[in-house]
Amino acid sequence: MILVYALDIFALLVGILVGAFIIYLVLHRKMSSTAESRAREMSTFMFNQQRSQLESAIHSTYAAKLDEWKATELTMTIQKERGEALDQARTVLKGKIAEQMAPMLPEFVSQYNPAEARFIGSPVDYVIFRNLSKVAEGADESLEIVLLDVKAGLQPVLTRTQKKIKESIEAGKVKWETLHVTMPATKPPTCSRCGMNVDPTWKHCTRCGNALITS
Repeated sequence: MILVYALDIFALLVGILVGAFIIYLVLHRKMSSTAESRAREMSTFMFNQQRSQLESAIHSTYAAKLDEWKATELTMTIQKERGEALDQARTVLKGKIAEQMAPMLPEFVSQYNPAEARFIGSPVDYVIFRNLSKVAEGADESLEIVLLDVKAGLQPVLTRTQKKIKESIEAGKVKWETLHVTMPATKPPTCSRCGMNVDPTWKHCTRCGNALITS
C-alpha cells in the first residue's frame, strides 16, 4: 500500500517537473522572441537615426561645396563672356571706323579718288565711280564702276552675300535701268468764295478780297 502511494507521489512529482520544464521552455522561447524583436527594433531605429544624421551631414557639406562651385563657375563664365563680348565689340567698332575713314587712308588714296567714292554701308561699303571727276569737268573719259568693301585684318573674309555679288559682277550680270514714275497731279488752291485759282503765298483773294487760309 505504501509502495502504491510512493509511486503515485513519484508520478505526480515527475508530472509537475515535466510540466514546469515545458512551461519554462515556452516562457523562455517567448522571452527570447520578445527580446530578439526588441533588439531588432532598437537596432533598426539606431541605424535609421545614424543614417539620417550621416545623410544630413553629407548633404550639408556637398551643398556648400556645390554652391561655392556654382558661384565660382558663374563668376568665371560671366567674366569670360564679358571679355569675349568686349573683344567682339572692339573688333566691330574698329571695322566700322575703318569703313568710314577708308577714303583718308593711304591704301585708299593710292588707288581711288575719295571724291568719286559713295559710301552705302551694305551690302558693300562703297560704290566708286572712277573718272567721275574728269567727266564732270567735261573730259571725254570712260567711267568704271567699282564696288568696294573695306576689310580690316590680315585675313579678310567676304560674307555669303558679298561673294554672290562678286560672282554676279564677274559673270557680267550688271546693267543700267531707268524707272519712269508718274507723279499724281496736284490741284491748285482756289478761293473758297469765288473759286478763283490763287497763289499759296497770297493772304487775300485778288478778285473778291476773301481771306485765304494758308498752312
